[in-house]
Amino acid sequence: MERNFEAPGPGTWELETTHFVSAMPPYAINLIGDGIARGFREGSVKYGLMLDRLEMKDVHGFIYARQVMVGEPDEPKGPPPAWLMYVLTRVHPEMRRRNKAWLTAVKTKLWEKDLREFDTVMKPDSIRRNLALVNVDLPALDDDELLSHLDACSENMLEMYYRHHVYSVSAVAPVGALVAMVTESGTIDAGEAIALLKGSTPVSAGAFAEELDALVQSLRKAGIAASALEAVPPEDFCDHLRGSSPDIASALNRYLQFAGASVVSGYSIDEKTLNEVPNLIKSRILGSLASPAGVDSGVGNVDAQIASVRSRLPQAQQADFDFWIETARKVNRLRDERGVYNDTWAAGISRTAILEAGRRLAERGVLPEAELALECTEPELSSLIRGENADITSELVQRREWRRSTRIEDCPEWLGVPPSADPPPLHLLPAGLRGAMKALLAGLTHLNDMEPAPEVDRESDANLTLQGIAVSRGTYEGTARVISGPDDFGRIQQGDVLITKNTSAAFNAVLASLGALVTDRGGLLSHAAIVSREYGIPGVVATKRATHSIPDGSRVRVNGDNGTVSLLS
Repeated sequence: MERNFEAPGPGTWELETTHFVSAMPPYAINLIGDGIARGFREGSVKYGLMLDRLEMKDVHGFIYARQVMVGEPDEPKGPPPAWLMYVLTRVHPEMRRRNKAWLTAVKTKLWEKDLREFDTVMKPDSIRRNLALVNVDLPALDDDELLSHLDACSENMLEMYYRHHVYSVSAVAPVGALVAMVTESGTIDAGEAIALLKGSTPVSAGAFAEELDALVQSLRKAGIAASALEAVPPEDFCDHLRGSSPDIASALNRYLQFAGASVVSGYSIDEKTLNEVPNLIKSRILGSLASPAGVDSGVGNVDAQIASVRSRLPQAQQADFDFWIETARKVNRLRDERGVYNDTWAAGISRTAILEAGRRLAERGVLPEAELALECTEPELSSLIRGENADITSELVQRREWRRSTRIEDCPEWLGVPPSADPPPLHLLPAGLRGAMKALLAGLTHLNDMEPAPEVDRESDANLTLQGIAVSRGTYEGTARVISGPDDFGRIQQGDVLITKNTSAAFNAVLASLGALVTDRGGLLSHAAIVSREYGIPGVVATKRATHSIPDGSRVRVNGDNGTVSLLS
């Protein structure tokens, strides 16, 4: 099926690659875009960004985003000339208000207030809302009740994407401000600055750790070692544990009540939940029970590294460095916790309900299989459950084929007006706007793989070398294991080099077994970068094509110092 990629509106539209690496099902895409845009705008206003809002639109299942600046016309033709930007940022009422907002945010440490709000209000409420939906007995619902439940899941998903992104600036700006001020010296690069955050985000090494730890403690109390459970087939693993003792059964059920409905390798309803991947449940539990020694606590020599960086800065900048390193390390955990307790959980809850609808439709012969329900829009799924519109199966199959066959690498990175090649002239901005934009740009630049696709050095297939971004130091040679998701985790052997598109918290279950980590996507602040540093293994991200160019089972060398991945044999 031929599909043309055209801009969904005026202006410059960028392909969203931070959260999604493939086309998304139509059921949730508008909910996701609306939630992200609403949340990000609130943060932009509160912290004084020149960025007024993000507009996010669906183009054949892929999300494209347009950044709209304060005062920008509806149909912009490009950035304003420097003189006009200078004037506008000083006379435009909203620009003047935002200039003051950033200065006030720094003075009052507004992000710490946001962190307290998240910890004491937002996170507990998100847990309550998500658990209420998790605890619904789906098979016991009649069709009308299931439709009401699906509506509730959709409303919850919209809210949870909003809750994730309302804290985006709070989570990213302090880290970006640290990177911006440190790198301005010219003697310290972004990688060294970001390495100073090691150990500041425990959730990045595993979600719902408290519930998992309680299960592990109940197993240890019963004298059950990881080695005693290795031979249990993954599909029988949970039933085996439940039969061990009532305490273990209770602890397992509580862990899965929290973690089981979360999607494990992304943010969308087309990703499987933990409950659907029994080998991952087994890996997570046994990995924690074995307490692998390879996991770094995160403390290590970070204090010495912080002192080293500080000593190499001009004395006039050291007080600012002290402020930003303390702030960034304190707030850094907010970035990943937002996803754990909000949208990855909510997406899995919606997926579970949609699959229940699909199961019923498959039993009735309306759909050939339950998972095809994921390709429906909300109105289409409702009409199918009510016994209407039963002739759309071929359309659903075509949608799924499109999603499965179209890679994000096949999509244009930009639509509409070409992006400006010149960076915004930050030196022309007043102090508040300049500080806010420097922080945001530094944070976003290193969250994503902003560089163009690197060239492939190929003298022959035998000595292919890919260039990416070095994110965790060291060099390692080992067997490449190309992994598309948690279903493939069973193929990983001790010492393998993990090659994948990008990583999520699901991959933490196998990180202790790895010799090195390589991804197609990501930046210095991506999940893959964080966890490779936390686990102390060489890491290279943003190779763009490692999963397509490196054969599974081949031998590779990963150089986490210069960002290269070489095929040896």
